[in-house]
Amino acid sequence: MTEQFDLDAAIARAKTGDSETQLVLGDYYSQHPDETKRNHDLAMSWYETSFDSGYALAAYRIGELYEKGICRAENSSLALKWYERGSDAGCAACSGKLMFVFDSGQLGVERNQALMEHYRTKMTAQTKKNGSRT
Repeated sequence: MTEQFDLDAAIARAKTGDSETQLVLGDYYSQHPDETKRNHDLAMSWYETSFDSGYALAAYRIGELYEKGICRAENSSLALKWYERGSDAGCAACSGKLMFVFDSGQLGVERNQALMEHYRTKMTAQTKKNGSRT
């Protein structure tokens, strides 16, 4: 039996500062299977609120929206900025993304082996500290 998602309860919880619920609401509005319920502006707003409330993984979601041009115009420099902010805040997923970016030369950056290694080391330490959640 699948549990029904209670949007009103989630919004109420998110408004109390629950950063994980704020991220869930961002996902709800960004990835809803019913395209008519998707609202990328609301998704971005909830992701930004979640990050500001201390949930570093939200920076990864924001970076993806900018990288793919889903919510706003595609903007590699803003995507990179958000991945860096998330990495600095302890998000292993952001550090892993930056490791890949500097290894492959994506998002308009030149390939840089030293930065790739830096982010690989950082990602490994963050994963050990935080587990796979961030």
